[in-house]
Amino acid sequence: MRSAYKQYPICDTDIWVKICLVDYCDVIFAKYPKIFFSDVVEKEILKWDRHTGKYRKVAENFEKHRDAGNIVVIHFTEVFSDEEQLMMENEIYGLDFKYSILSGKGETDKGEFVSALYAFYLKIPFMKTDDSIFDEGRKGNKEFPDLKIKKWYEIMDDLCSSQDEKMRVRRLLEMEKQKMDQDYEELLEKQKREAMLRNLQGKINNNRL
Repeated sequence: MRSAYKQYPICDTDIWVKICLVDYCDVIFAKYPKIFFSDVVEKEILKWDRHTGKYRKVAENFEKHRDAGNIVVIHFTEVFSDEEQLMMENEIYGLDFKYSILSGKGETDKGEFVSALYAFYLKIPFMKTDDSIFDEGRKGNKEFPDLKIKKWYEIMDDLCSSQDEKMRVRRLLEMEKQKMDQDYEELLEKQKREAMLRNLQGKINNNRL
């Protein structure tokens, strides 16, 4: 029943990553027994399994809590009627995205806008996002003026037990984000080297023919 969607928030990729980096999964699920994610955001989050180090936990934590029932993924074709799907696809194209929701193809800010659409149609009370596109006067705010947004520091106000804890979490997040960005750069460099080696090996094999 759709009334269940009115009880809990919907979350975007950026906020989930931050929750994982500061090890606050248990804390947030103690406050919100369930959190909704769009199927588009789920695909974005599961890409973290490409990391070789501890930052794989962004994807692993998601799968763990999804399987436990704390995370509920909203699937476009399962939840919305054919008429709703058509209207939402038209809205996505109207927001200047090149690909449909159903295509599954990622685009910048698409996860946030799809989440906002799902929240609007399902009357989800608020959305957790740190994307500036939803700041007052920006595109997201103009398209969804009635959607209540909770940003990272508001979320921390809700979850942290003291000012000292908020400061600790803030410092930890900054440190972990730097490490994760470095880990990602190393991953990209490794993939680049592997592609070059495959290309070189292909040329060598072709010369042998």
